[in-house]
Amino acid sequence: MYPSIIKVLGPIKSSQIAAVLCIPILFAYPYMTYLSGPGLSIVLNIASVIKNNLGPQNQRGAANGLAMTGMSFFKAIAPAGAGIVFSWAQKRQHAFFFPGDQMVFFLLNIIELLGLVLTFRPFLAVPEQYERN
Repeated sequence: MYPSIIKVLGPIKSSQIAAVLCIPILFAYPYMTYLSGPGLSIVLNIASVIKNNLGPQNQRGAANGLAMTGMSFFKAIAPAGAGIVFSWAQKRQHAFFFPGDQMVFFLLNIIELLGLVLTFRPFLAVPEQYERN
């Protein structure tokens, strides 16, 4: 699905659209806990298929290498950071604004939004061959 979309829209615009579509999917994950049985399996499979098909197929090797490098770097600080975020989220179980685990997914959406913003012109230097007006 992605190669035909990239031919029409280009790699930058298709990545921006994929990021915009991933934000509501990520936002819906905390509400999936209210499902059970086959309904949960179906919704999780649909969400996973959509999220996996929105990524560029031909750049998965480079992205995997970069992800492995980042993973090695952040392995040292991730447990402490996640522990801080999850304990803070557990203290806010009865908060008015994004109670409990919803705050964790809100923070993940903020990171996704930051990734989307970084694909726009002032932040991203695009080679002329990929520019489309």
